[in-house]
Amino acid sequence: MIVTTLSMLHFAFGRIWQGGWKMLDFDLLHREFGYRALVPLEDLVERGYLSLSVRTAKNRAALDLLPFPVVRPEDSQKSSYMVAINDFYKWINGRVKDANDSWQNMNG
Repeated sequence: MIVTTLSMLHFAFGRIWQGGWKMLDFDLLHREFGYRALVPLEDLVERGYLSLSVRTAKNRAALDLLPFPVVRPEDSQKSSYMVAINDFYKWINGRVKDANDSWQNMNG
């Protein structure tokens, strides 16, 4: 699982690196999560997209302290937190853009 994720990210970043970071490819991200519209928060944590433990991510989700919205499909505390892949893409792409801008300012 980790090897697959790393190789996909290596492919994705290798594909977008051409003299600077460009936008992360939505199709690659969408494919990584099986073309699902909603992804369990735990999957994002386990694949290394968030530098948090699952417990901390869930606690922050409960308090709306994550940098993207989460939803519980059912009105139950046992229901998993889900993240819309579009919302996550917008957030992670913004982080890539910020890093690119910072790098360009330092090295350009």
